Amino acid sequence: MLRKTVRDAAAWPVWEISDPWGLRYSAGSDCWRFNAAMRFARDTRLYPYCLEVGVRSARVGRFGHPTAETALPVDLEEEVTAVVADQAVLAGVLTSLDEQRFVFYTDSADWTAKLRGQLRSATGIATLSVNCDLDPKWHEYRSLRKMRDAAGPETFKVVGLCAAVFILCVAVQAAYHGAWGAGEAVVGIVLVASRWVRRNGVLRYPGQAALTFAASALALAAIVFPLLGLARVPAWAGLIISALAGPALAPVVRKARNRRWRPLRRTLRDSAGPIGFQSD
Repeated sequence: MLRKTVRDAAAWPVWEISDPWGLRYSAGSDCWRFNAAMRFARDTRLYPYCLEVGVRSARVGRFGHPTAETALPVDLEEEVTAVVADQAVLAGVLTSLDEQRFVFYTDSADWTAKLRGQLRSATGIATLSVNCDLDPKWHEYRSLRKMRDAAGPETFKVVGLCAAVFILCVAVQAAYHGAWGAGEAVVGIVLVASRWVRRNGVLRYPGQAALTFAASALALAAIVFPLLGLARVPAWAGLIISALAGPALAPVVRKARNRRWRPLRRTLRDSAGPIGFQSD
């Protein structure tokens, strides 16, 4: 389900970051983390003010959170958000070598006059700045999105998926001829579309989990079908077998995948702190 309002997007965030693996940050660039679900909100005009809260001397981890070595409290984001929760929504966070900046949007700037003192009392941090400017077109939020790494891992995954679909289509067409290759192409388009839906958090859980399983089953069926064609299995028989094999193999493949990658994910989590974005 689409997050049609800003408040809905804030309640069900989909966090994305500009450089997930720290490739550009290692050279000194900033790391943006933003709520991608807000791109679907239709009432952004009701929140025309951009509120920025800056805190000096933060250091960034791989996933856009302060590292364990920083002098700032680990729950700083929760403390800052709790103070403004009734008046503003968190759109993104910038963490650089010397600052952590929280970007909120709100419907009025009147209440922000005393916000600096309230935040200092809540966080105990004196090196804290507050700035609220009119931004009806949400230019600051758009800048967060545009800074996402266009050549990051997700882009390579999509390109790889498209290449795999092309190879499977060629294999099916060579084995069965006729419209079977076009059918495999349609399946590939559905897989790419489901990847976009899951990546952008269009569905809420449990809908997201169901879509993930369906996409995995469909992908496996799309792989089994051309293999059966290479084995000279008749087209309709191969279609039935692959349709049954996809859902049957999906749990097995997912379990094997989790077993393989869990140690790496645990290592990254321990080195970078809590991961604050939704995974696909």
